[in-house]
Amino acid sequence: MTESVLESLHQAQILTLRQIGDNVAAQTKRLEGLTAKVDDVRERLVRLEAQEAGKLVEGVRGDLKAALARIDTLESQRDRVVGVAAFWAWLVRSGPWLAAGVAAFLAGLGWRAGGGVLIASRRRRSAGCGGESTPTRRLC
Repeated sequence: MTESVLESLHQAQILTLRQIGDNVAAQTKRLEGLTAKVDDVRERLVRLEAQEAGKLVEGVRGDLKAALARIDTLESQRDRVVGVAAFWAWLVRSGPWLAAGVAAFLAGLGWRAGGGVLIASRRRRSAGCGGESTPTRRLC
């Protein structure tokens, strides 16, 4: 009987080990299935985060475009202000010269139009020249 007990004990151990092996194999399959599901969830999460990040990036790009447009507007306004200020500064520096040039031009036009001859003959009459001129001395 000892042999049959030993044999049955040995058979029970083998049966127990087979059951444990089957249970471990089943748990391994379940674990692999869960790992695949976790990987799938991880991929979905990454895609969702990428979509959210993409939305945020698009929002930031829109804000950046608006800010750049505002900067361009402000720079052009500044350039106009600087241009006007430079023009007035030039005019202040060159104004007296411009006025003198315009006055000289207008005086030249008046002299050519005959106004200068009238002024010269009045000077001669008032000085007692009588309006006559000599070859050596044209004006009095």
